[in-house]
Amino acid sequence: MKLTRGLIVTTPKGRRIQVRTSKSGDRQIASVPVTAAMARIVDETPADRLLILVNVGGQALCEKWLSKAIRKHCRAAGLGDRLGLYDARGMACTRLLRAGARLDHIALAMGWSKKTAADMLESYARLDPDLTDAILDLLENKSVQ
Repeated sequence: MKLTRGLIVTTPKGRRIQVRTSKSGDRQIASVPVTAAMARIVDETPADRLLILVNVGGQALCEKWLSKAIRKHCRAAGLGDRLGLYDARGMACTRLLRAGARLDHIALAMGWSKKTAADMLESYARLDPDLTDAILDLLENKSVQ
């Protein structure tokens, strides 16, 4: 993905990165809030530079380079080769769910349909013991009331 300033829009509450997802044939738009850390990167990128995120050679980030970097950091963290670039999607939607986001919010942020968001959560969230414990807590509290 080539992240340029043209993909960043200002909203009443800050900024968002809005990109069309290639997997949907450019029909779906992912709308991702710009965090404080990302805002610093955007703001510190020279205004005359076209791309905001680049590799060490100053070129656009590509899937292959990102995958290699993720695997390298996973190995360094003792995770072996279990996680890759595509796992980041599942981890992101799980983090959004953990933060209290609704399914429609997750779908919007990720550029997915609600069905895809539900499928991703089914695949990834069930692996998260904190989420499954939270569901148990909710069920136990419901039965008490």
